[in-house]
Amino acid sequence: MKPERLGAVVAERKLDFVRADGSTIQCTVSVGTPVPDENGDWCCPYELRAGDDTILFAMHGVDSMQALIGTLKTLDGEVSRMAKKFEAEVRYLDGSHDSVFNP
Repeated sequence: MKPERLGAVVAERKLDFVRADGSTIQCTVSVGTPVPDENGDWCCPYELRAGDDTILFAMHGVDSMQALIGTLKTLDGEVSRMAKKFEAEVRYLDGSHDSVFNP
């Protein structure tokens, strides 16, 4: 389910999408505070912004921890998909990384 807004941000990470020609696009990944949803479960919204693109979505869980963990596990895939859209490689902390959210 897509949330209407991100809400209060609890964590944020800035990444670089580096294209073959060396040009760089900054990607900002923000995680919102988990909140109860209309069904009695929990929702943890997240947002990715790069260039003119913004993705706002959420993961759900039976409690706030499950929703948050689901969001963190989802972010690597979301970042990879967005980087591919820009035909770029993900860079974080001056290096190339397959995973920037999960060890």
